[in-house]
Amino acid sequence: HAAKTSPQPLPYILAAARAAEKMQQPAVADQLLDEARNRLPENDLAIVLCQAELYQQRGQLQQAQQLLLSAHQQDTENPELIERLYLLLLDNRDWGGLIGLVPDLYKVKSLPESEVKAVEQRAWQGRMQTATSRQELDKIWHTMSSALHRNASVVLAYCSQLITLGQAADAEELLRVQLEQHVDVQLLQAYAQIPHADPARALQAGEGWLKQLPGDAMALFAVGRLAVQARQWGKARDYYQTSLERQPTPQVYAELARLLNQMGDYKTGNELLATGIRMLERQSTAADS
Repeated sequence: HAAKTSPQPLPYILAAARAAEKMQQPAVADQLLDEARNRLPENDLAIVLCQAELYQQRGQLQQAQQLLLSAHQQDTENPELIERLYLLLLDNRDWGGLIGLVPDLYKVKSLPESEVKAVEQRAWQGRMQTATSRQELDKIWHTMSSALHRNASVVLAYCSQLITLGQAADAEELLRVQLEQHVDVQLLQAYAQIPHADPARALQAGEGWLKQLPGDAMALFAVGRLAVQARQWGKARDYYQTSLERQPTPQVYAELARLLNQMGDYKTGNELLATGIRMLERQSTAADS
């Protein structure tokens, strides 16, 4: 009723549509929005945003996405439209759509640049995870910028998918090349978890990279794992123990306990395992509280 007499009827129509939706009358809500489009075509974007909102409330995410994508083709500079589309693409895990939207996210500056960079990385990671062949994966990889090729998280996603596709040797080679250019603890940890054809050579390389990360607990842990692969038990034990001295974690406790049990020191191994379990329980309790 207010919309019929107001010189600015749109807010009242949108409010009525939302009210109808809350009263579980979606047909009435859609009818109100259709009438608004016919009566107020100059306000089409606001109506589209409201319609997409109602679709989302109904769980019709694909319909909402298609509506916003169509609107975005007509208006590539509206910050609210772009941000709403970004959130919906993220919910729908539409990585290709997100990749295409990233330039507009940078342009409108409605989000912090750090958040847009994180979105861009996540989108490319997600896109690589959908690759079902080496050819498809490499095509995605070569489409990225050189800056993304230097990002540890993106490199790890690429290597992870290589391993999934049965290309572990290529993943090892890429990680080694990346680590030779710049030592990153995340990449070193991944390198340590790949089965190596020449474990002694991999350990030697890891020890060289460790010199650039002096005292880093996770780097020490990674090199300890390489020592285990090389069957150098004493060296692995020393790396694990030093890692625990720098930063105790349940994971390192568990690995050291397993190693000591393998070496025949069951008493110390079981004590360390119990310590790691207690630490894990404390962390879980703290997270719950």
